[in-house]
Amino acid sequence: MDRTDDGRTGQPGLRAALLVAVLAAALGLGGCGGPAPPEVPMEMPSIVASPPEDGPEPADPDAPGAWERVASVEPAGRLFVVAPEGAPAGGIVLVHGAWGLNRHARDLARELAAAGFAVAAPDLFDGLELTTRLAHADALAAVVPERAEALLAAAADRLAAIEEIDGSPLGMVSLSGGAPWAFRFAESSGRIVALVVDSAVLGEGVVPSRAVTFRTLLVVGEADRSLDRARLEAIAQAFAAVDAPFEVARIPGAGTDLFDPRAFGYSEVARPLALERAVRFLRGNLAGARGE
Repeated sequence: MDRTDDGRTGQPGLRAALLVAVLAAALGLGGCGGPAPPEVPMEMPSIVASPPEDGPEPADPDAPGAWERVASVEPAGRLFVVAPEGAPAGGIVLVHGAWGLNRHARDLARELAAAGFAVAAPDLFDGLELTTRLAHADALAAVVPERAEALLAAAADRLAAIEEIDGSPLGMVSLSGGAPWAFRFAESSGRIVALVVDSAVLGEGVVPSRAVTFRTLLVVGEADRSLDRARLEAIAQAFAAVDAPFEVARIPGAGTDLFDPRAFGYSEVARPLALERAVRFLRGNLAGARGE
């Protein structure tokens, strides 16, 4: 039941506008001078299935996890939900980045589940997965903040309803461009005790506006040039100014996004190191919140 219209997004023409933006950028129509080659080979955004109408629907036939309908928002949205084999060590809300809730993001959710967590990832792009960087800015800008917050709340509610979690505080993992939504939800909801972000986006105005109780871990590649010592110190000082717990983990051998193989400087060796550091941070803080 694939859809190519924008009936579910509440934003008429979003997908059509993204297609136009991709073509214009690739052909060099947005500025003066001759056409410039795109950063990556020209590809079109992928339109994927609508929210399931009834029960959960498998997301990928070769892997665990399913799409679940979110009827509490209008139009209806969806979550990707995956559970560990045994009792969960806690619940994690995974916030996708500028590519959308694609296979790479879903596989990260599965890795977190394999580490013992129940994971719920809201689809903030309402079924749109991008296959080119050229449309990232348009897709991120098109997300309605109120809808994003409602979908994040639905993910938290889904996890809180699991018997072993039973309303306990949750963890959150954010990929690249998802950091602003993740941080604001953690700050406003009071339901998150540990937040992991993997991007310099955190420093672009996304810092605490007041004292917060959740702890933040910024996991970055050691070779990420966008985060020099001065910038990291500025971010740390912004957190310290409002007594917000903050720490940095620098992963050797990695550049930018640590969990997406299409990112510049991605390292298959560094990825498990970054994941291990994130899991240790989440597990310790969730256990502490439960008094263990």
